Amino acid sequence: MEKSDDKISQSNTAAASVDATTTKEQNTTKEDDPPLSKKALKRRKRWEKALEIKKRRKEQSKEIRRIKAQNEGRDLDAEREQQKQNEKEGKGWEKREKLWNDRCNKGNIDESFRVCFDCNFEDQMTWKEVNSLSLQLRYAYAMNRKSPMPLHVHVTGVKSGCDTRKHLEKIDGFPDRWAGRAYHVHEGSLEDVFGSALSNVVTSKDKDDKQEGDNNAAKSHGKEEGTEKDDSQQSQPKLRPNHQLVYLTGDSENTLSTLDNNTTYIIGG
Repeated sequence: MEKSDDKISQSNTAAASVDATTTKEQNTTKEDDPPLSKKALKRRKRWEKALEIKKRRKEQSKEIRRIKAQNEGRDLDAEREQQKQNEKEGKGWEKREKLWNDRCNKGNIDESFRVCFDCNFEDQMTWKEVNSLSLQLRYAYAMNRKSPMPLHVHVTGVKSGCDTRKHLEKIDGFPDRWAGRAYHVHEGSLEDVFGSALSNVVTSKDKDDKQEGDNNAAKSHGKEEGTEKDDSQQSQPKLRPNHQLVYLTGDSENTLSTLDNNTTYIIGG
């Protein structure tokens, strides 16, 4: 009994020493950390409060969806299993592709005007401006992808290794999947992408021949457009005859009142 009591006493002493060491390390860590200012403490409290509110709203939204599903007689667990099964079989992708094609056909995307973001000025921008630009490009892609009437959007001057491209490469599916949603990112400059394409356009002198050429271009434009989606880095847009480029700027005295469907409107990035 005395030996067992001694062992218990030794183990308690060892545990106490471990706890004391741990407490000492924690106190040392706290002492090593610089004290927060009142402003920093207020900022941390606001951040923690915002996280709590966000978590609470998420739980409330989840509960509302659950109650709504119950009232409609739906089984959420069965729906989730069906969704996983559809993802494995690729049915979800097929459905999204059909919806996208329907919107493109409804908006007649190949016959509509285009938008181009000229991003060839990164060497004159600060890191903060480059970061803001990449966020705006992502936002534009998301809005165009969800739009009921999407457009062909071109982004020029996004060179390999540049900071803008590094930001965008963090996004899953860039750039191939973006090209499949009519959002074409080019490494070449504005002149490289559109200059030679415009120089290759043949215009007719005769008005009747011009009309016929426009009709033939309109028929073949949808087929040729597929090359853009396959390789948006190297291919150039297939433009109709008499296609124009208009550079939008706040310094211009001209005000646009209408948009021409045979025009690419350029916005400086």
